[in-house]
Amino acid sequence: DPAHRLLLFVGRFEGQKDPVLLLEAFRRLNGFMGRTRLVMIGEGSLEPKIRAFLAAHALTDAVCLLGPQPQTEIARWMNIADCLCLSSAFEGMPRVIVESLACGLPVVTTDVGEARRLIEGTMVGRLVAERTPQALGVAIASLLRQPPHRETCERQASPYTATKVLEPVYGYYRELSRRSR
Repeated sequence: DPAHRLLLFVGRFEGQKDPVLLLEAFRRLNGFMGRTRLVMIGEGSLEPKIRAFLAAHALTDAVCLLGPQPQTEIARWMNIADCLCLSSAFEGMPRVIVESLACGLPVVTTDVGEARRLIEGTMVGRLVAERTPQALGVAIASLLRQPPHRETCERQASPYTATKVLEPVYGYYRELSRRSR
C-alpha cells in the first residue's frame, strides 16, 4: 500500500540482533505515526517470543515475518522499503547496512560496531546511542519525515564494494607472488 511507510529488518531472530527492541520501538512509533508497516526477514530462537509479542500488542496486521530469503528477494525488499532498521546489541561491520545503502535505502541503527563509519550524516540514516525503544522510535520517525536521499545512500556505500575492499589484499598477494619468482 503506497499510503504506508515500510520498515525493514533483515537478520537473525537472536539476542545479538535484539528484534524485540525493534518491535517495542515499532509499537510506540505506530501509535503516534500510524500507517507504518514492518517486514522482518529472518529466523531464529526468538521467533516464538516475537509472535507472542505481535499477538499481545495486536500488531499481526502491521508486522510481516518472512523466513530467510534469497539475496535477490532481499534486494527487492530493500528497493521498496523506506528504512532499514537494525537494533543490534553488538556488531562488527554490519554487511546488511552496506547492502541497504547500496540499494539507496537509509538506515536507522543502534550505535554498534562499525555502524558509525557507514552512517555519516542524516541523509543516509540515524545512529541511536541509547538502546531504548523510545530512542529507536524517535530516530525512525525522524528519518521517515525527511525526503529520501537514495543517491547519497548509494555513494556512502561505494567505498565498501567487494572490489574496493579486496583490491589491496589481492595487490599484496600479487606482490608476494612477484617477489617469490
